[in-house]
Amino acid sequence: AVTSKVAGVTAVPGEVLGEAVLPAGLRGKLKAARRVVVIPDAALHRVPFEALLVGSGGSPHYALDELPPVCYAPSPAVLAVVTARPR
Repeated sequence: AVTSKVAGVTAVPGEVLGEAVLPAGLRGKLKAARRVVVIPDAALHRVPFEALLVGSGGSPHYALDELPPVCYAPSPAVLAVVTARPR
């Protein structure tokens, strides 16, 4: 298998992006949240954050396995309008 080093840890190629975008320390802090709102920029709009590979060990381990529900907003302004609406 092809591997590379990320922060001194050996990682498979798909894990490199996951560890760069969602490092273990950040994932640990996000676990306490009810939900995670992602407001991606530019090409990151095409990245499914919940499907990022964040650990492989013996089998694939995805952000979806660790994080609360993930939702997306196109911009902070749109998020503010949507969350301010009465339900």
